[in-house]
Amino acid sequence: TQIHKAGEALGYYHLEFDTEISRDDECWGVTLRLTPGEPMRIRELRIVITGEASEDRAFQAIHNDPGMKVGDRLNHGRYETLKSRFGNLAIARGYFDGKFDLARISINRAENSARVELVYDSGPRYRFGNVEIQQDILDDDFVRRYVNIEEGRPYDTEQLLELKNLYSSSNYFASVMTSPDLNALGDKTVPVKVQLEARKRYSYSAGAGVATDTGPRLILGYEDRYFNRRGHNIAANLHLATVQSSLEAAYTIPMHRPAYEYVRLRAG
Repeated sequence: TQIHKAGEALGYYHLEFDTEISRDDECWGVTLRLTPGEPMRIRELRIVITGEASEDRAFQAIHNDPGMKVGDRLNHGRYETLKSRFGNLAIARGYFDGKFDLARISINRAENSARVELVYDSGPRYRFGNVEIQQDILDDDFVRRYVNIEEGRPYDTEQLLELKNLYSSSNYFASVMTSPDLNALGDKTVPVKVQLEARKRYSYSAGAGVATDTGPRLILGYEDRYFNRRGHNIAANLHLATVQSSLEAAYTIPMHRPAYEYVRLRAG
């Protein structure tokens, strides 16, 4: 039974086999000789997309390149992969009501042919709802200035990933989670939850070395990652050496778009 199922999964519906059982002093042995036979070929491939995704270029890419074509040997693994592509893309693009109205493989053993049919109804595309941010580190108004998601715009996980990257590269947070709240879907909108965990406020560093031009040297560093709740930052570095020593400090002030704009005052 397992051999026949494995053969059919790869398109060999006429597979034949014989077995030979042997035994020596150690254990039993089984030898299987397989004759695959004529493979099943795809005679017809029908893929239909309905709903708002019918005009979505991302879904059209699947329609135009499904990973199988007429004349190919039938492969149930590729068929299941194709179905998964629809489901994964629907979740990524906000078609949370998407479903297959028809998903079927029809086999004609006499003609060694198969008909593959997929009719996918995406339903409407959901839109971004309210963005809820959970944190107790900085002013909410300042933290929201990182948000790149506009309420009412079509849902797209790429924007969630971009928002996560913006927060992660800000130097304020040790852990960032951005996710849709699929338990609160309503009125074709999906709320977004953002959970932020603070990095340690203070950072210290120390190092020592020697160079031919400066001799022995000591390096000390200090940083206050959020000097106040508006996200201001202070950093200082002290270099002590027998030939030349220096002290440098910088005060950083985030602007309206803190991920891209800031003013940095330096002294040394």
